[in-house]
Amino acid sequence: TSCSACLNEFANQQHWNDFDRRPCLFWIADLLLSSTPRPPQAPEDVVPAGNLDAVTLRSRVFEGKLVLAVAKDLWGSEDPAQALGAARVIRDFVEATPEAKAILVATSASIPKAGISWLDRQIADLFAGLEEQQKLIFATATADHMKTAPRLSILKGQMVEEFYGDQDIPLLEGAFAGVSHVRQADAGDSWLGRVRTHLRQERAGFKNQTEHLKAFRFKPGQPRIFDDMFADFSGRAVALTIEDPWCGVRQRNRELLAEFLAMLDRQVIGIASVTIVWNPDADNYESATLQRQDLTAQISRKGIAVTPKLERRGREMGHFHDRVIRMTTIDSGQPLRARWDVTSGIDNLMSRHKECTVFLEIDRNHCD
Repeated sequence: TSCSACLNEFANQQHWNDFDRRPCLFWIADLLLSSTPRPPQAPEDVVPAGNLDAVTLRSRVFEGKLVLAVAKDLWGSEDPAQALGAARVIRDFVEATPEAKAILVATSASIPKAGISWLDRQIADLFAGLEEQQKLIFATATADHMKTAPRLSILKGQMVEEFYGDQDIPLLEGAFAGVSHVRQADAGDSWLGRVRTHLRQERAGFKNQTEHLKAFRFKPGQPRIFDDMFADFSGRAVALTIEDPWCGVRQRNRELLAEFLAMLDRQVIGIASVTIVWNPDADNYESATLQRQDLTAQISRKGIAVTPKLERRGREMGHFHDRVIRMTTIDSGQPLRARWDVTSGIDNLMSRHKECTVFLEIDRNHCD
């Protein structure tokens, strides 16, 4: 056998014919099998999978014609890089080849009582467009069928590549999320081949969950015009809450947050109270006290009369990566409550050189 040092050494050329690393493969394979527990629903012939991410997902997916991703729950994505990366790979795959399709399978599309994150909303918005083009299908499966389901199946001719992993990770977290094992199967013997005809297609599954949302998309270089975004609250007195882990971190972010509040004031929105929730520990260079003092000063300089209530945000408070604006009317007019999910934070929303998407959801039946 030979180590990497031997292979990179030219002084031992006379021994190269004796070098052989293949005997180690069986030993390494046994180590992997013993150190990587097989998922309970996976067949016995699966083997541990290598490094799996959005890059490797792209190379695997583009070899196929049909991609099917499965999880018990649809909603609940938390990792922006992983979830958005996987969603964009699926989008690129179905758009690149006319006959390519994707099927996403869960037990239900119902939104949980705790709601969904901005990340879920952004991915659902992306998938709703593909769904309308009939390039993507959302379907449901029975609990019995779910028991043996792989996380991801890729149909390649008469073969299916099946990836198995943790079934409890939400589907929108990404096709490779939690995957640990893989196998090749004949199409007829695969989970896809056995179950496909039993899947129940949910028409407009993503569209139904996003049609009540209004999206505002800002491209780099595009002027920031917010009239339509906040029109329903113009002339109203409101209680305002802003949640953004980075909005109070670093002077430039605090300046842009103060400018955002000044913009609301110019929209004739009466801010009776404002609560700002951020994560002061996101920056190692400024203390929480310094951030609080400067944020209060920045808001005061913009002529905002109300004293902000500043709260520290921890991971136990909802979806940690959410950037959310919440507004509730407190005057005698029609009760209104709204939520704006800001995909890339207040700083990008207020910077015309950055890209940002905002999803608006208004509850016109709100009544405390």
